[in-house]
Amino acid sequence: MEMNNSAISPRDAEYLLAILRLGGDKKHVGPSEVSGVLGISRVSSREKMLVLAEKGMGKYVERRGFLLSKEGVRVAKEILFRHRVVEAFLRNTLDLSAVDACREARRFDIFVSDFVIEKIVERWKPVKCPCDNIREA
Repeated sequence: MEMNNSAISPRDAEYLLAILRLGGDKKHVGPSEVSGVLGISRVSSREKMLVLAEKGMGKYVERRGFLLSKEGVRVAKEILFRHRVVEAFLRNTLDLSAVDACREARRFDIFVSDFVIEKIVERWKPVKCPCDNIREA
């Protein structure tokens, strides 16, 4: 799945991961929960949830929150996978610390082509993030 298109922005990816980590694949996650994780206002969180709903990533229900759709879960898990692969690559090739590799991977992991992701997987077969901050959902 090519992630390097304008459909999912880095900010969208951040929200999708937060929602997934909070259990948004199984239950509604409120804007307050997401705002607490991302350190943003509840209003900003709600607005982004409405945008994600328009993009087909889930459904926002007033007073309940956001529930990821099948597509939203798939995209969030793809983002997690790409992050893990890029982070492992940076750790293994540049000898970055786990924390630095994680921080740098977040800057561009969704823009890396499928071809490059496949090559990294062939070479290192990463199974978890070196920093252990993002766990497979």
